[in-house]
Amino acid sequence: MSIISWNCQGMGPPWKLQFLKDVIRQQRPAFVFLCEMLSNKEKMEWVRTQIGFQGMLVMEAQGRSGGLTLLWKEQEQVTLLSMSNNHIDVVISVNDGLPW
Repeated sequence: MSIISWNCQGMGPPWKLQFLKDVIRQQRPAFVFLCEMLSNKEKMEWVRTQIGFQGMLVMEAQGRSGGLTLLWKEQEQVTLLSMSNNHIDVVISVNDGLPW
């Protein structure tokens, strides 16, 4: 299993979505974590559908700062423990293995 984490400093420019799609196509991660995406939930929902992921947790940006998004491929893998402007804390269970 692989995870991509990217401080994208805003998801506004179209090239950023294309870059993300290219990295996902090459690396095939199970999870993508985006920080400083400077977007609202609606924009990130659109991004989620564009990259073909099923699950998503979003902490929206506050004005022109912050924002966190965790995306994953299978809905049942992730259990949310807590989240704030500074973190998303989850438990991930994969293929009947131990959670982490």
